[in-house]
Amino acid sequence: GLHSGGLTGIYMLALFLSAVPWGRAADRFGPRAVLVGGLAGYAAALVAVAAARDLASAYLLRAVAGAFAGAVLPVVALLVAEVREPEARARLFAATVAASLLGLLLGPALSGGASLLMLRMQGAAGMDAGTIAWALAASGASAVVTALAALGSRAMVRRPAAQEPARGPLQVSAGGHLRAAYAANFLVLFGLGAFEAILPPLGESKFQLGTAGLAFLFAQCSLVMIAVQGLLFYRPVLTRVPGGAVVAGGFATMAAGAAWLALGGTLASQYWGVGLIAAGSGWLLPAIGYLATADERDTSGAMLGALTAAGSLGQAIGSAAGGWLFDRAAGGAFWIVAAATGAGIVLAAGRQFARRPRAGAAQVPAGRGTETAVQTGRTQSWRQR
Repeated sequence: GLHSGGLTGIYMLALFLSAVPWGRAADRFGPRAVLVGGLAGYAAALVAVAAARDLASAYLLRAVAGAFAGAVLPVVALLVAEVREPEARARLFAATVAASLLGLLLGPALSGGASLLMLRMQGAAGMDAGTIAWALAASGASAVVTALAALGSRAMVRRPAAQEPARGPLQVSAGGHLRAAYAANFLVLFGLGAFEAILPPLGESKFQLGTAGLAFLFAQCSLVMIAVQGLLFYRPVLTRVPGGAVVAGGFATMAAGAAWLALGGTLASQYWGVGLIAAGSGWLLPAIGYLATADERDTSGAMLGALTAAGSLGQAIGSAAGGWLFDRAAGGAFWIVAAATGAGIVLAAGRQFARRPRAGAAQVPAGRGTETAVQTGRTQSWRQR
């Protein structure tokens, strides 16, 4: 349990440390250079994990992969945040989170298929370094393909608009809304990290779930999250419901799911608990990004890197804490997850997520105009180029 959580935690900790510097680099040099460099380094580090011969080298290579992965999320969020029409931006945040989850579903399937093919080849005695390298190379290749696509993408070389675009009619209140967004992102990913570390050993020890059973539980989690994000994509809920209610509802659902897992004595109860955690987190992840970028004056690669870093730190601590707590409290560890995510309801009750109309703000028409770039004093250099 300790090393299962630790190997995930070290990856997220490295992502936490690298996200803000990568975000600042995107402000200065533009998203394309940062995205291509991060994806290329990530692909190389992913394949290099196969060379790990002991725990120390496995931890080191996982940290390197996490450091390069930290280049991707802030750049993606920066491109989405440039869209100032509220409904379009809300839909894009939902779409990017859903795309990440599709990757989490397809990546293991791709690696598993490559592993099976290698094992059936003559001379493959088991899961040796060569077999694992082929499996990881299959996933790493997808990062290389994405990097090549980014090199040729016109969306990566935006030019500044002739004048600053009009702000949308809704924005979060000034002051501590960014701190509240950082705290919320930390809490939701702390809960997810702990959940992902506790569920596998709990399923194996209490319900005798094998690899297939655990994979089904995690597939259910991803599918529920994608379904929720599909709802947010097709229904502009985030632009019509007060931000505090959006955040409170998501954390309440996550807390209920964690409590259900702590109480559940049957396998069916585990499916219900997993579904609630997936629904709550799937709702919160795009919502927090949308609310954090409601005021374009605060939007920059550095800020979005900090938002990514807050979530990565939460997941790193949650993963490590989840493995440690399971070793001491088994399924009762989910009570800690319930308490942590329940604290998000208190956070949402403050005024930081309250949205109010901006006096004299003009509506930005929906449609193809959403490619307008945001020009601020802190983030002009790459846009001017």
